[in-house]
Amino acid sequence: MKFHSSDIKIISAIILFWIILVLLVNVRGNFPLNDDWSYSYSVKTLVEEGKLELTGWVSMPVISQIYWGSLFCSISGFSFELLRLSTLLLSIVGIFFCYLIFSEVTNSLFLKFLSTSLIAINPIYFLLSATFMTDIPFFTFSTISIYFFIKYFKHQRPLYLFLSIAIIFIASFIRQIGIVVLVAFALTNFFQKNNSLFKKIYPLIFIILLMTAFYVFQFLVKSSIDDPMISNTRMGHFFNSFSKQNIFGLIPLIKNIFFAFIYIGLFLLPFLIYHSYVMVKSYNFSHKTIIIIFYFSLTIVSLFLLITFNKLLPLRSNILWAYGLGPATLKDVDILGLNHLNQIPQLVWILLTAIGIAGLILIGFTFYYSIKIAIVAQFFSSNKQVTFVFISTILTLIFIGLADFYDRYIIQVLPGILFLLLSTYQNKPTIRNNFLQWVSVSLIVMIALFTIYETHNYFSWNRCRWKTIDYLTKELKISSDKIDGGFEFNAWNFYDPNYKITSDKSWWWVQDDEYLIAFGKLPDYSVYKEFNYDSFLETKSIFILKRNK
Repeated sequence: MKFHSSDIKIISAIILFWIILVLLVNVRGNFPLNDDWSYSYSVKTLVEEGKLELTGWVSMPVISQIYWGSLFCSISGFSFELLRLSTLLLSIVGIFFCYLIFSEVTNSLFLKFLSTSLIAINPIYFLLSATFMTDIPFFTFSTISIYFFIKYFKHQRPLYLFLSIAIIFIASFIRQIGIVVLVAFALTNFFQKNNSLFKKIYPLIFIILLMTAFYVFQFLVKSSIDDPMISNTRMGHFFNSFSKQNIFGLIPLIKNIFFAFIYIGLFLLPFLIYHSYVMVKSYNFSHKTIIIIFYFSLTIVSLFLLITFNKLLPLRSNILWAYGLGPATLKDVDILGLNHLNQIPQLVWILLTAIGIAGLILIGFTFYYSIKIAIVAQFFSSNKQVTFVFISTILTLIFIGLADFYDRYIIQVLPGILFLLLSTYQNKPTIRNNFLQWVSVSLIVMIALFTIYETHNYFSWNRCRWKTIDYLTKELKISSDKIDGGFEFNAWNFYDPNYKITSDKSWWWVQDDEYLIAFGKLPDYSVYKEFNYDSFLETKSIFILKRNK
């Protein structure tokens, strides 16, 4: 597909709008967020001491990300804000390459705008863009690699192959799951009937090289960490699925993929509304009324079962929680489970789960109808780009399903799902509906409002949390080891793989909790001082609590 001046205007507008949202949210603050303290520690050690040192909390290679972050900190010194800036820049690159990928499968400016916007303003993608977590760096490098693989399959130019291989190696040294892209490349080549034997098997060389690099790297750094670098926990989950407790074998895997698709169905709602109209108009279904009745019946029955078994969204929470975006990593909410934060009403989660199920069924029906069993072999041998993205997306979903995944893993498959949905429009007449286009755009605006509101709240309370800690440590000169300041504070200051967890203190390496930072009051503690922080709609509080004598 050709890239025109109108494409430049659209992607520029998306990126400019995204930057304005980031500035509006205000992601400033020199502090760690979520798990990024562990990667930040390695950058700090590399910049200040000139050595690569990894904590046992890390279960991924991350070396590419560490060196990327060190580029930003090498001039003016280590800073969490500089690391955050490094991720924000990668996020913009990721958005741009998503647009390029969608341009390879459709000429529709509206569909490219809609698909790319859904990635950019996705609440999980947006919030993670303002952290030093591994999700966005891996997303960006793997997306770039997938783009060049698509170009290679289309034009067969060695330069595209070189770029795709080199960049997926970089991505794989952030997260080892990047190897699935190479596996997808190998399988796509294997399915091509006209390929010679050498062309069918030579991609195995790159897979072997990457696996060798993983284990060499593990060997070289093993002395600097307290846990193995390349964890086999996912494969352990896979084999455990065949245990006596899981007599049906792949039940945990199927369940996790089902949950993943509920998220996908929800996140792609604006696109799927338009897509459902296109499907009804473009496909010659027999018994359309029966199909529609079956569709809604299946959605309602599935929702009823999820309500019965208490499996409503949010599921596998790490970013999206019942109280909004971002983990509230203070003891009263995260460990004790107290409702010290406003909860999103249960009725809203029922509605969102229903939307996710409806989207899941629509996606499944689209793929089933587009790739019928009778023509699967023909499909895999005729459309290399779509075959490659299909295999890559399926393998990624399988790896996600092999473990108890977090919601943030879902963003990795969103470009692939959108690419595959867009590919079903090929060789069909263009179908437009101005009303549904405006509905889709309106939903994107609503998602953007939710995203900026919740991301702003997340950073506001975190800034307030670190303000309370600064008050204790800098103004009152209280030692840090007497404070339970939440997961990130205690992890950054006191991480110890040999820490002995006790029932009377938080598990996150608390030495003494004479002072405790919390969203609300706790038994056996008195309020020492209250600090206020502003959300867009109200003023909220974080408390310094002091243990009663």
